Amino acid sequence: MLTYINENFLHAPSTDLGREVVHLLINLLMAQSTEVFTAKLMDERKSPGLVCRSANSAAAMYIGLTEEIQQFQGKGIFDRNWLYIVTIKAKLFSSVAQYYRSLADKGGGAALVRLKMASTLASEAAKQAASFSYGYYATPTLPADAGTSLVEITKAHAALCTEAAAQAVRDNELIYHDILPSEAALPAIEKLPAATPITIQEVYANPDVSKLIGPDIFARLIPLAVHESASVYSEEKAKVIRGEVERVDANEGEIRAALDHLGLPRVMDQLRSLLDGEETIECDLPPTDCTDPTADLRRLDGSRESCRRQLNDLVSLLDNESRECERMRVSHCPRVLIQAKHAPQITQPPSNTGHFRSNITSNLEALSAAANSDERLNQLWREIAPDIAILAQGNLQAIAQRIAAGSEPATPGATPSLLDLDDNPYSPSSATPLSPDSITTLGQIISSTHQHLDRLGKVRRERDQVLKDLKEKVSWM
Repeated sequence: MLTYINENFLHAPSTDLGREVVHLLINLLMAQSTEVFTAKLMDERKSPGLVCRSANSAAAMYIGLTEEIQQFQGKGIFDRNWLYIVTIKAKLFSSVAQYYRSLADKGGGAALVRLKMASTLASEAAKQAASFSYGYYATPTLPADAGTSLVEITKAHAALCTEAAAQAVRDNELIYHDILPSEAALPAIEKLPAATPITIQEVYANPDVSKLIGPDIFARLIPLAVHESASVYSEEKAKVIRGEVERVDANEGEIRAALDHLGLPRVMDQLRSLLDGEETIECDLPPTDCTDPTADLRRLDGSRESCRRQLNDLVSLLDNESRECERMRVSHCPRVLIQAKHAPQITQPPSNTGHFRSNITSNLEALSAAANSDERLNQLWREIAPDIAILAQGNLQAIAQRIAAGSEPATPGATPSLLDLDDNPYSPSSATPLSPDSITTLGQIISSTHQHLDRLGKVRRERDQVLKDLKEKVSWM
């Protein structure tokens, strides 16, 4: 029934019929049915392996329900007592699963460890049940004896586990003498396949379903077309929110990646400490691969010239093939024969190498484009090689010395940057204390960078606030 409601209510008229609430109720019924099935297996004295798997399934379902119900606390949807009941049953059936798995292990160190685990979980369940029963009062969704029943069930199981654990300790000391493994080393208990809801169509035929459900009593108040339109409208609103959230997440990821790569604002703080008079600071700048690519570019040039020669050789071969083909056609098929009546019997076609020549031309053009690209890369490397060598040292004092060499801004009023450096590489052996001009220039760079970081932080906060306002306004539309 709940599944039918969840699939056919296009627009839930109230919170208690919302998809999340109905889904939680379905999971609760599945956990209770698994609990009943486990109790039936225990009453019929089925094999301990089967009972422990069923109990472990019930425990896993109740553990999941504990997390789900906590999300609805304080919203007036669920009786708060259900959170305590689900928590107690999660502990109880975890203990039952460990107890019956120890019976399946038939003695030894693993069985003793499982019995101790079962005893601990059962004691915790008994304490929680006693606390729940002390403050319990009857509610419309629970019977009056719910508290006392849980206390009796948990106390009986805790006594059983304690007695079994004590007996297992004596058996291990007298018979097995096994070294006890850790709890983490024990193999996990398998679960029985989870129960699945039976659809209403499997219980009733289609005419009976319609008769059972009856006509829509709100048809005149809110027609079905209005429900459908409201559902479509809600989905469109959700689509807008999802799109904006995805864009915000993508932009935030790019910002974080860029700041992490640049080492900001950590590097600025360390530079500020350097200006305050501290000695050389080894800065964990972003890792920089300063390997000289010139040798690789030369190898690429050699490979490219080799490919070019091979392509030119192929062009020469195609030209020779075309000339030879035409010579053979002329020698075997003179003009007089072509004009004779036997001309249709000439079968040798002319040379057809157009597609080969087209491919060779495309490859030659690609080689030329690659040569231009490699030349640009080589030129770019020559420009940034001195700065790369400085950054690879990871030494703020060295960077400050580079700034000292080019302390004057490029244009009046322009803000200096780390790019306004001369081309002379820094030599650690020639390091000198920072001059006043260098300190002033470095301070301007740090101040400008901090202003940009503050502005970026303000933009990020405004963006998050706008997204929050958008969600609130869309929810009220």
